[in-house]
Amino acid sequence: MEPSTLVLTALLQLNEQLRQDDAFCGYLDDHAGTGRLLAELWDLYYAHMDRPESPEQLVDAWYENEYEGEAA
Repeated sequence: MEPSTLVLTALLQLNEQLRQDDAFCGYLDDHAGTGRLLAELWDLYYAHMDRPESPEQLVDAWYENEYEGEAA
């Protein structure tokens, strides 16, 4: 899968999950919120030596990164 397709598909999946999850009730899927989320996904995609091969793997990496950030 092309990187742009992978990241955009992950964005769609993650956006839908965040909108439905009460834990992320502060998330707004407006231009700014979606843009920030897209930037975070690209950063995660390029941060891994073993790049995610599916949108699901990238979404999982986002959650891992999000929860590691809260623990710190």
